[in-house]
Amino acid sequence: MERYEQRKYAWLDDDDHGLLHIGVGATLEETVNILLMFKENGESVRCDFNDHMLYSDTVTMDGAFMQVLKHTKKEYDDYMNDYIDKLMNNR
Repeated sequence: MERYEQRKYAWLDDDDHGLLHIGVGATLEETVNILLMFKENGESVRCDFNDHMLYSDTVTMDGAFMQVLKHTKKEYDDYMNDYIDKLMNNR
């Protein structure tokens, strides 16, 4: 996604030296992708996601998922897929 498309999810606070604010409803995956976009542009920013500080210069998808959810992204996706399947089968 282009930086301008991301503004609905995230914005930088010019007064707080690289603090990235993530909009309500943004997922962890969206947040990591935004941080990775800043990393690709050589920008060092940080954001607080559910009381876990994530940094653009060190963030990885699995690292963020482990830090916040205690599972890799694949483990989380597998769990959610199983959960949704169970819900759909119990209708």
